[in-house]
Amino acid sequence: MLSTVRVTVAGVLASAASAAAGLGHAAWAVMGSTATLQGATARHMAVRALQRAAGTVVGALCVAWPLLAADLSFWQTAALVFVLQVATEVVIAVNYGLAQVLIAPMALLMTALGAPTDPSALAVDRALDTAIGALVGVVAVLLIHPRARSER
Repeated sequence: MLSTVRVTVAGVLASAASAAAGLGHAAWAVMGSTATLQGATARHMAVRALQRAAGTVVGALCVAWPLLAADLSFWQTAALVFVLQVATEVVIAVNYGLAQVLIAPMALLMTALGAPTDPSALAVDRALDTAIGALVGVVAVLLIHPRARSER
């Protein structure tokens, strides 16, 4: 029950922080905080937050942004999404951070298919929203995770 409350509170706070920052996709911040809190230990959660934030920043800004700016056709985008999905499945069990580098562009390409938008705004929003969510998740771990207090 406590973990459900922790995840809910962190999600609400991440969403509020994203909205306060004026970013357009608060759900990405919620996912960042929620994913952070899925670890077994406080240390694992902190590492997961760092990998999620860093991988998403690299994937969104260095991979997705140029792909979104390339004005790809539907079929080119669909093929890229397929390749990214397969690559993600291959690496996620071994390296969560690298998987995030692949997941971010895949998610942004699919988002752009549904609602074309400014590539830079979309990539920056994804990077910042995820980083905010991961940061909120780490703060939640440090403040209310029972083992985090004893590990400090």
